[in-house]
Amino acid sequence: MVVRPLADHAFSNVRTWAEIQQAHQTWWTNYNQEDHYAHRERQDGRHSPSKVLRGVLGRTYPPEVLSRILYATQFTRHLDRHGYIKFKNWRLFGENGLAGEEVSVWVYDGTLKIEYQTTALSLYSVRLSPDQQITEVTNPRRLETRFRSPQLDLWQVSDTNGSWLCGV
Repeated sequence: MVVRPLADHAFSNVRTWAEIQQAHQTWWTNYNQEDHYAHRERQDGRHSPSKVLRGVLGRTYPPEVLSRILYATQFTRHLDRHGYIKFKNWRLFGENGLAGEEVSVWVYDGTLKIEYQTTALSLYSVRLSPDQQITEVTNPRRLETRFRSPQLDLWQVSDTNGSWLCGV
């Protein structure tokens, strides 16, 4: 497929976030405006994705609307001095190397994710009650990140000894 190499080339020379956004916009426009091989045999003269779809199958939402929708499942907390957060009556581990820092907590599809500056720190499987309270937390997963504390742990952290999570 030609799309991947074109995208790779477009992004290979960018150095800033603004350049990434511009490269993506240029690639997206070109991809949707150019005739595609998959549509070559259409008899109605519509050979590019934008002409085939004509805007009827999708909607564009303003960033403010998307932010409001997504914010419903995102929360912010501060890690305590041991790297834990308190969230909905639970104490959950984030990263001890980031003590005191603000993190995002995402809850979606039975998963709770703690992240710092778009880097996932830990993941948990959660069960929610009908009123969106956490009733069970299982399967804690600490992810390797560049934020890990240089201080070695005195003991091995595991999900069986209760050091990962506890109900408050």
